[in-house]
Amino acid sequence: MYLGALESLMRHVTALIAPGGLFLFSVEEAAPGSDFTLLPSLRYAHSASYVKRLLTGAGLSLKAERKTVLRKDAGEPVPGLLFLAGV
Repeated sequence: MYLGALESLMRHVTALIAPGGLFLFSVEEAAPGSDFTLLPSLRYAHSASYVKRLLTGAGLSLKAERKTVLRKDAGEPVPGLLFLAGV
């Protein structure tokens, strides 16, 4: 994820998503208490609370959320969050 603030992304999703459409996406998981953080990998991590706040603000409803390992970086698991939202 090479985006920090996700507000403009959510506005674009809201403008483009079809009625009844779904938006499935993942983010690297940030520590609670921060909206987003730039990591040493030069990727951003986002907190679940930040993403949920933006989804609600954009008029999207959260259908599902799951913690997962997104990939491995230098052999180490990268913790992430999967979100499924809809109109």
